[in-house]
Amino acid sequence: MPNNPPLEYEPFNNPTLDNFIQQTITQHPTPGLSLLVLHGQNTYAAGYGHPNLSTHTPVTPSTLFFTASTTKSFTASLAAHFVESQGHPKISWETPLSELIRDDFVLDQKDPRGRWATERVTMEDCLSHRTGLPRHDLAWTNGFEGLRELLPMHRDMRTKFEYSNNPYTAVSYAIEKVLDRPFKDALKEHIFDPLEMHHTTYDIEDARAVTKANDIDLATGYLWNSETESFEQVPWSDIPLSRGSGGIISNVLDYAKWVRHLMKPTNLNAALSQNAVKAIRTPKVLVDPEKPFTGPQAYGLGLFSRVHRGREVIEHAGAIAGFMTNMVMVPPTPAEIERGETDSGWAVVTMQNAYSVAQDVVCWHLLDEFLGTPEGERYDVAEEMRKKQAKAEESLQHENVVERLFGTKAKEAHLDPALPIAAYEGIYEHPGYRKLQISLRTIRESKSGGAPERSNATEQDRDGVPLLYMAPPASAKPYISRVGTLHHVNGEYWWSHQTTGPSSWFSDKALKVQFLIGPHGKVQGMWYQAEPDMPDKLAFFKKIA
Repeated sequence: MPNNPPLEYEPFNNPTLDNFIQQTITQHPTPGLSLLVLHGQNTYAAGYGHPNLSTHTPVTPSTLFFTASTTKSFTASLAAHFVESQGHPKISWETPLSELIRDDFVLDQKDPRGRWATERVTMEDCLSHRTGLPRHDLAWTNGFEGLRELLPMHRDMRTKFEYSNNPYTAVSYAIEKVLDRPFKDALKEHIFDPLEMHHTTYDIEDARAVTKANDIDLATGYLWNSETESFEQVPWSDIPLSRGSGGIISNVLDYAKWVRHLMKPTNLNAALSQNAVKAIRTPKVLVDPEKPFTGPQAYGLGLFSRVHRGREVIEHAGAIAGFMTNMVMVPPTPAEIERGETDSGWAVVTMQNAYSVAQDVVCWHLLDEFLGTPEGERYDVAEEMRKKQAKAEESLQHENVVERLFGTKAKEAHLDPALPIAAYEGIYEHPGYRKLQISLRTIRESKSGGAPERSNATEQDRDGVPLLYMAPPASAKPYISRVGTLHHVNGEYWWSHQTTGPSSWFSDKALKVQFLIGPHGKVQGMWYQAEPDMPDKLAFFKKIA
């Protein structure tokens, strides 16, 4: 892979901003952050902190990061290739996905909503998160790579926005089938190369080749452990396969070319045409309001559309395995374009290698600076997150969890489990969510990226019943393994304190578990709230060992 010079940019030359960002990544533990700001034709960029805590080299604007769900706008643009190009005249945004991948796109056939949607879900439905499917993240983080959706629908299609990664997997697969080539090759030909995004890839091995050819770093992701007040490294092998909803590896300088194109289309080809950009930026479905945006808020195709202080804001963020990316655009208004005011468009891109609020603090600070928001009217992201943290931590207290998941009466009586605790140990399997192991031994994430580690100790819950632990079995190769501590409630009812890496209010969940005892007095399986947004629709995991 040839050496390609990076985009030319100017440093910020703003010690006040530099100090603000350094304080932010210290206050909200973040090893490294890369920042880019576009203002009209001007490009400003800088790096802060370190891409890897072992080498302590500095982050630069050329440092590569996994950009997670910001990949979705690329997938949507590539889908537009079908609609805009002359080579696929029968394909439109309304073409049912089942016409493109009939044997592979099958939603839940036990549910009439799934049967109906299977024949009607379009690429536009998938890319605008209106299929009726919830996130079902356990399916893909636990290694499931199929497209036949063996998971329940949450609602009728096209009735409400519901963010889900799996439909993007279906679209990327359809693109591969129709073009008869790997998705990553199509991205490179139709988007990366025309925009000269030469440091951007869709594959870890390609990214490594870029780092060697251009002498730049690929950042390492980290998770903050608040108990030890230290970072835990996330191996690159813990990052799921590239499946349309995420997967791009890039830097802020290449993303400068992408966000500039999204604000002012290049018309270089069908995937990058003005019509394609208009299609993905046009609102398709209303979303629940978020502070501090005002007025109706919507999702297009791979992009959110909102309003802040009277200006349109196009944005999307992403997070995966200790990486976070955010891109926020304030496009020129139609009146500004008509007047030829080329310096009216503005954008900020941040990439960082830890889950923290740092990038949000930086983005909102710079957005309010650009819009001239008075100090007293600015959105305090950090304060808002502190409120969310306090609320989340309170909601995870045992008494509050039991009341929320099982009702007030569940606290009024206590029944021991029907069987000795050891009888609940074993491997449980669901066709879509795959295998989970229940154990009496403490399970914790392996810091080396291997199978979850199990200690030799047993612990007891507050009612004297030993704790149980849930994780993918040691023989599995999950991505971003979820580990659960099962707390006993009553009889066969438990709740699982689910964590992803170190316990954190940011990602911890409290989920229902109910074991099923068969007529012969043995555990047959468990009902488990595998999808957090569906507390009344538990998935059945059959006990197989």
